[in-house]
Amino acid sequence: MLLGIGFMPFSIAGFVGAIFPFGGKYQKYRPRIDKINFSYSKDLLNLGLFFFVIQIAFIIQYQTANFIIAQNFGTEDVVSYNVVFKYFGLLEMISIIFVAPFWSASTEAFMKGDIPWIRSSIKHYNRLNVLLEGGVSLCYWQEGSELWLGKGTVDIDFQLSLWGFHFSMSPFLVRVYRFFKWY
Repeated sequence: MLLGIGFMPFSIAGFVGAIFPFGGKYQKYRPRIDKINFSYSKDLLNLGLFFFVIQIAFIIQYQTANFIIAQNFGTEDVVSYNVVFKYFGLLEMISIIFVAPFWSASTEAFMKGDIPWIRSSIKHYNRLNVLLEGGVSLCYWQEGSELWLGKGTVDIDFQLSLWGFHFSMSPFLVRVYRFFKWY
């Protein structure tokens, strides 16, 4: 009951946010049921089902690791693994925030034929990633985990941190190339 009341402001804000903009001068842009082309529904639902299956596979993949670690090494190591995984995952999220504007900027530069700018930007992005990931995250791993979890709460072997570093570093170095397909 209390949880439902907690979500109430978000529901009201969402409702007002959906109704209010289409009330005045933007009424001609209001969604209407007669404007829906249902001939696309099968393709859209199939695509949605495809992405749903991908998400389920993703959940199974990452949760299976916890079961395997618990079975072979013990539940304490599951905690260590998850802490390392979340720590380096945070840095991956920060990297995605940095590379997102590069996507449109590199497309514009490519259309203008500014290939030297693209190469220079990729080089700078890779240096930033190595500095952020390698220099900051791995060198200050102990301080970062103590700040996050508190001193002495979880004992994490540096070797596990090193493997977590390698696991997260691989997508770091190729992410910029995935956002810009020309190389």
